[in-house]
Amino acid sequence: MALVVILSVFNGLEDLLRNVYRSFDPDLKVMPVKGKSFTLDGELIGKLKNMVEIKAIHPIVEDNALIKYENSQLVIKFKGVPDNYFTENELDSILVDGKLEIKKDLVPYAVLGRGVQYYLNVNLKNEFIPLQFWYPKLQQKQIIDPEKAFNRLILLPKGVFAVEKQFDDNYVFIPIAEAIALMEYEKKRSYLEIKSRENVEIYSLKEKVQKTIGEKFIVLTQDEQHATLLKAIKVEKSFVFITFIVIIAISALNILFSLTLTAIEKKQDVSLLKALGASDNFLKKIF
Repeated sequence: MALVVILSVFNGLEDLLRNVYRSFDPDLKVMPVKGKSFTLDGELIGKLKNMVEIKAIHPIVEDNALIKYENSQLVIKFKGVPDNYFTENELDSILVDGKLEIKKDLVPYAVLGRGVQYYLNVNLKNEFIPLQFWYPKLQQKQIIDPEKAFNRLILLPKGVFAVEKQFDDNYVFIPIAEAIALMEYEKKRSYLEIKSRENVEIYSLKEKVQKTIGEKFIVLTQDEQHATLLKAIKVEKSFVFITFIVIIAISALNILFSLTLTAIEKKQDVSLLKALGASDNFLKKIF
């Protein structure tokens, strides 16, 4: 019974993880095979937008940076997204405080994970203390002042989101224009996020996108974006299932041997009862 419960837990855990990641990860993620960035090709984006199965395409700029707030600092992963990112992806459910806005009236803002807010002790209501993002400059010369070796971005926090601890403790959303300036990326992007329309077979769309973009890119579904974790869960579930089968087999053999030994022990008694005229039905009722 306990093993049945454990197997049910693993099945539920796999579905739970998929539901959690679905609120944060795109349906398809297009990444360069080599390096951590690629040059944005307008013609390629146009071909993808012409696919009827695709609802939206978002170029993303993402990397690690040092973030400071008052006397606290933390290494985070910033994600530069288009201004309409939250509305097009319908992410209202992840908001826990403030607003999901990274730009209002041309003023850029940042949206933090709940863990980042906790570690930095960020107060959304205090508009006098901004977040400072520090990122190493690409063209570095011999610089005496260490601060001049970094690009700096200053943004006010606007909202706090909560998805899962891994994301909440690391991610900060910022406008893509500010992220590009911080990294000096110009036409470079980290990856593309593709949102499919409803009732689209995702693996068929993946193959279609892969043929369009060529071998320089790799296309990942939501499961493939977390392949290692899901594979580990499946291995653990298989191990529990094999253990369950072994225990059942041992129990069955134990019952078989017990019945065999009982029959051997009662053989003399059966012979005696048969000699006294007992029928087979009578013996079955006894034993």
